[in-house]
Amino acid sequence: MKLRHAVIAAVLGSSFLSTAQAALFDFSFAFSNGAIGFSGGTLTGIVRGLTDNATSAASSVEITGNSAGFGLGEYVGNPNKNSWTMVGGAITGFDFRVLGTFNSTPDVTCCTLILISADSFFGLNQNPSGAGFRSGGPAPVFSRLQTSVPEPDMFWLLGASALGIGASMRQSRRSSPAAHRA
Repeated sequence: MKLRHAVIAAVLGSSFLSTAQAALFDFSFAFSNGAIGFSGGTLTGIVRGLTDNATSAASSVEITGNSAGFGLGEYVGNPNKNSWTMVGGAITGFDFRVLGTFNSTPDVTCCTLILISADSFFGLNQNPSGAGFRSGGPAPVFSRLQTSVPEPDMFWLLGASALGIGASMRQSRRSSPAAHRA
């Protein structure tokens, strides 16, 4: 009887477990601007919310530094393309294109950001409609940032199991005198 109560408690406890979410990864990046008229400038930024061993959209792509001094801020507002492939903890491919004219504030509206690994397009231009790009230049260097990974909700299972075991012990104590009387 006790074992049956413990099993029931464990099953009930497992129902409280939330579905484990896939860990999301963030990366910093830096590259030499390949936009026409801005060659040689350095851009830095952060890509957030990528899933390992999958192709997914970034939840955020932000330019955090530009030696030419423009276009800082968030670019994910309304991207034309937002596709990032991550394998084994590293970015292996990307196609990200944002024309600032399609964004609305607070996202960046002044500029176009294009990062395409297959065509070697990497640049930020002050033209918000997408003009002024050519292929070439060194590819962005991505460095994975340490992010906190949500802990599994194991405490729900342990707590529910402890409650179930306690309840079964209390039940067995209540039923013991009745069993002795019979």
